[in-house]
Amino acid sequence: KWLDDDLVTDIKLNRNGLTFKYDNQNFQTKLKGLFQIENLLQALETIKLVSIRDSFEINPDKLNYSVENLEIFGRFYEFKNKNSRIFLYDGAHNPQKMKGLISTLKSLHPDQKFSFLLAFKDGKDYKQMLEMVLEVSDKIVVTDFKVSVKGFGINHSIDSGEINQLVKKLQTRGVDIEYIRDYKKAIESFDKEKLVVTGSLYFLVQAYKFLNSDIS
Repeated sequence: KWLDDDLVTDIKLNRNGLTFKYDNQNFQTKLKGLFQIENLLQALETIKLVSIRDSFEINPDKLNYSVENLEIFGRFYEFKNKNSRIFLYDGAHNPQKMKGLISTLKSLHPDQKFSFLLAFKDGKDYKQMLEMVLEVSDKIVVTDFKVSVKGFGINHSIDSGEINQLVKKLQTRGVDIEYIRDYKKAIESFDKEKLVVTGSLYFLVQAYKFLNSDIS
């Protein structure tokens, strides 16, 4: 809806982020992916509405600075761990979000394949998401997680037997994919410099803590 209203124009995506024009002002941001524009636009429109309601002026320089330096963990977020390995984190946890991730990877790296570490929360449409990942992957490892979140109880990945069955089926198609139950061992199974970690926001937090520990 937001992008259909011509509120934002001149959208360009490159490996450094996004540039776009909103309300006759040019913006650039480190955020990558066209899906980021929709989120940014909702935030910018909200700021404008609140400024009208509360009668204050928006400082365009401060607004531009905020957009330019904005970072969102878990939305096409890249970082290096202590061993200088590069990880791309994206909390794509449903087919819509996974489509945005895969589309961005294709746009920025049209001729490149990636290694993926995946974990899917119980109840999610993991089969459809996994099919999307196959389009841009050269290696996939699926793993498990179990986390306790205050106010949300215990959250865990899909049944290991169920996902293992799908992995074996994909292996017969020649796909380089395996299931490693222990997520720490799953992470250590990769030797490539860059790894895409996705499938669940709960899993991202768990993996991030391990990757930034002294033993990763």
